[in-house]
Amino acid sequence: LNKLLSPLLDGFLRLLAFETWYRFKGSFTCEEISHPDERFDRLWMKSRARFAVLGERSSEFLEWKYLGTPNAEHKIFAMFNSDKTELKGYIIYCMDGDSIDIRDFILPEDQKAIRVLVTHFLRHVRKACPNSVVVQFLENREIAGLFKRFGFLKAKCGRAIYYCCN
Repeated sequence: LNKLLSPLLDGFLRLLAFETWYRFKGSFTCEEISHPDERFDRLWMKSRARFAVLGERSSEFLEWKYLGTPNAEHKIFAMFNSDKTELKGYIIYCMDGDSIDIRDFILPEDQKAIRVLVTHFLRHVRKACPNSVVVQFLENREIAGLFKRFGFLKAKCGRAIYYCCN
């Protein structure tokens, strides 16, 4: 019965999902890229002032931490201005079994741009038909609210906050 109902329920939930119906008019480009570059360095320097705690996010560090690991194949989904000279935000993720695991992200400053990035990211990764998309981050009401709007559900595990979207 589960195998029969699951595809129907998945389809119904996707019809209700925010990213299915969200449309925007703007000058952003979202795409998967192979390596971080100097645009990541500029975004990291700019973002350090926005957050009380933000570890290193230089292109060299991201390359070493995520793309230099043999254990998992990490991918970078990035959002740029229209001429691709400025990085607005990014999401680094990998497949973990039948789940998409978001490992790192810096979101754009304005709410419209955040919605564009997350919408395009979810549309992109859902092509792989994952059972869930999971993100872990330190408690932050603004980021938690954003993920809730996209259908993510909260699960508390120790001091970290997990959100999962089916």
